[in-house]
Amino acid sequence: RFAPAIEFAADTVIIELGTNDSKAYAQWNTPAQNAVVDSAITADFEALIDTFQVKSKPHVFICLAPYVNNVEWNILDTAVVNRVNPAILRAGLEKGVNVIDLHSRFSALENPSWYLSDMVHPSVEGAKHLAEIVYAHLQMDTLRVTQDGSTLKAPKGFGYQWYKNGKMLEGDTLETLAISGAGEYKVSVKVDEKT
Repeated sequence: RFAPAIEFAADTVIIELGTNDSKAYAQWNTPAQNAVVDSAITADFEALIDTFQVKSKPHVFICLAPYVNNVEWNILDTAVVNRVNPAILRAGLEKGVNVIDLHSRFSALENPSWYLSDMVHPSVEGAKHLAEIVYAHLQMDTLRVTQDGSTLKAPKGFGYQWYKNGKMLEGDTLETLAISGAGEYKVSVKVDEKT
């Protein structure tokens, strides 16, 4: 189904993957092994975004993986929260695409009926709720950063994190940022008060 999706040349693409990537993080992994997996997830998401850009220039949304928990399958929410979703977020920031936080909006802890008994796959009700979350994000206006002299201003939101040359600027969490030298600046904006 991947080739037809590329050929379709959509104007909007939503990518929600990552749950199975949590299997790559085992309790016996070394920090170096985890870092290799982190990098691979980020690189794969970036490549997937680039691939969809070949036929058309769609508006791309990538999603942080929702809550999951199945010990038998080694699909653990701790791996999703601590490793997979940060790797996905890095890809979104690097490629400048919108990131939808499904994890904080879709959890069995909030509503167990959203999941099948395996606690990984959504039920019919859960799939409907996921679609509603994504649809709400599709209805939002495109966010743009503005510049006034040496000050950057993010669009209105509920939280901010600025980056320079791909590195997080510790403590720079306001709507505005005074530029400190040449570089590539990006900002992550929290657009939902609840998440």
